[in-house]
Amino acid sequence: MKLTELEPKWVATDEPRHGMGISFNHPNGKDFRLVIWFDNPIDGGKPAFPNQYGLWHRTGEDFETLTLTPSIEVKLPEDMYWHGFLTNGDFKSV
Repeated sequence: MKLTELEPKWVATDEPRHGMGISFNHPNGKDFRLVIWFDNPIDGGKPAFPNQYGLWHRTGEDFETLTLTPSIEVKLPEDMYWHGFLTNGDFKSV
């Protein structure tokens, strides 16, 4: 599944920051949006939450080339569980 199919949006904690993270619809089609924060924001500034566990490393600067590491694991209620990778704008389930 392509990231572009999940209505992605760049997120930031405040203006004029850009690309501090990304928000997108749940890969399993649930009515829920996920937010992933980057340890290396696109705008070159500091991470949104620099001392917090749970930041992803980003390569790529657009939705078609975005790769995140480590994998993404959603541990919400059981029917919303999802684990996979985002590589070059494409989601792959584990």
